[in-house]
Amino acid sequence: MATRGTVRRQLAAVRVVFASRPLRNCQLALALVRSTDLAQLVAVSAFLFQHGGLGSVAAFGVVRTAAPAIGVPAATAVTGRFGHGRLLRLLALVAAVASAGITAVLAARRPVAIVLVLSGLIGIAIGAFRPVTSALMPSLVSRPEELVASNAAAGFLDGATTLAGPLLASVLLGVGGPAWAVGVTVVLLAAAALFAGRLPAPSTMALETRRSPGHALRTLFHTPEASSIGILVPCQTFVRGALNVIVVVFVVDAMRLSDSAIGVLLGAIGVGGMIALPAALGIVGTGRLYRSLGIGLALWGAPLAVAAGIPHLPVALALFAVVGVGNVLIDVSAYSAVPRAVPDHALAEAFGLLEALIQIAMALGAAVAGVLLHWLDARTSLLIVGLLLPVVALIAAPFLRRFDARLGHHDLEVDLLRRQPVFADLPMPVLDNLGARLAPVTFAAGEVIMSEGDHGDQYVLIVDGVVTFTQLGAVVNVLERGDSFGEIALVRDIPRTATAVATTPVVARTLDREAFLAALGCDVRARVRADAVVDERLARAPGGDLGRAAADPDA
Repeated sequence: MATRGTVRRQLAAVRVVFASRPLRNCQLALALVRSTDLAQLVAVSAFLFQHGGLGSVAAFGVVRTAAPAIGVPAATAVTGRFGHGRLLRLLALVAAVASAGITAVLAARRPVAIVLVLSGLIGIAIGAFRPVTSALMPSLVSRPEELVASNAAAGFLDGATTLAGPLLASVLLGVGGPAWAVGVTVVLLAAAALFAGRLPAPSTMALETRRSPGHALRTLFHTPEASSIGILVPCQTFVRGALNVIVVVFVVDAMRLSDSAIGVLLGAIGVGGMIALPAALGIVGTGRLYRSLGIGLALWGAPLAVAAGIPHLPVALALFAVVGVGNVLIDVSAYSAVPRAVPDHALAEAFGLLEALIQIAMALGAAVAGVLLHWLDARTSLLIVGLLLPVVALIAAPFLRRFDARLGHHDLEVDLLRRQPVFADLPMPVLDNLGARLAPVTFAAGEVIMSEGDHGDQYVLIVDGVVTFTQLGAVVNVLERGDSFGEIALVRDIPRTATAVATTPVVARTLDREAFLAALGCDVRARVRADAVVDERLARAPGGDLGRAAADPDA
């Protein structure tokens, strides 16, 4: 029964992804930008090789890595000032203008330096696109299952664009040359700006608005859960950077194949990931968010180590497809876990720093691969690199299991909030933020929880037990497990209108006034629901006099 319930929730989450226009716009904008990035990689590399040789291609690779590593954190830091949708539109337009500039340079065969400068600007704009969309998507869903499904959909589109982008560039290179190939990406980026411009502003509980140097670093590494992602994901991209170098020598020297097989092997990663997405959605969506990250790390590295020992094309293709499965698990789990571990108002900066770390790790991996290949053969180098991630996953396994257990407990707290009419319409990041601020409390039978006329500073949710309410000595209400109270004094800013006494031993959670009101300020629907709940409870006052006075303080 539990398994069927889990499957139903996952299918419902998938339907939400396809039914939500904001989610579709977000996914389409990201897919268009991703296709542009890969198409330009192929087209610009071809131009630079023809007019500047290998040195220019290498410089292009350095710029594509270094520029985002430096510029993306700065770009995502202004998300709060511009808003997610406006910033995404601006990033797409900047990339489109710079791409138009590259198109003109390629058509006129101008100096390579101009291409490199404009490519750096495009790299920053495109590099910042995924962090900002990743920070926006959680605010467009209401449940963790929907966020996992959204990231799975992004993973599928990422695999599709991994094939579509280079294929588009190859066709256009054959038809009209590099200038045509880059010119078409201007249209793609303009379309991405159009989709991004339709995205709504996210609801956030901006209880902390001050920014200081190092804020993004502290945000990503402020909890053990967030720190694990900030460390483990760059470990995977370090291996990816090393693989991008080692695979060239491995295919030619160890497998005795032409260099055309390099693309076939790397393409198997994308194909494997796309095929395995339904299974990955089931694994990640069953409460194993962090353990799925560990499994993904093991699946990313172990097949490479095995391939080093069996350098035959059919075996290698199957093993690289398994790497694609690990890639999906890492992406879906990591990008679903960060919003659960980082405050909602700081998500864009956290994802921006993570993107910078990813780029730096890939560059370091490529550099280390060069050193390994200088001293060792390709098979040994691939074996060493492949074993790194399984070892890391083994070391991290106890911590990842602990993080999943904590997240499961946190989800119970969030579910308690979600069942309250006041919070029913709030997006997932706001509920996560509220859940983290809940404080456990117990009351003995007969203990007064709050008194009529007192100042209201807390909202109370009953986990277990029964609470009786009296006004002017008369019993007006009885609440029990799953119910909540205390919102009247907070919403209307008046003294407590009733006395609450624990009829039985009570286990509860309390939410402070600041967090409660900040949550209501996130969404007008939450405020409307809160007013409706308050009106209903005030109407129960003896004779209605107290209710009318509270509803109209001037009465």
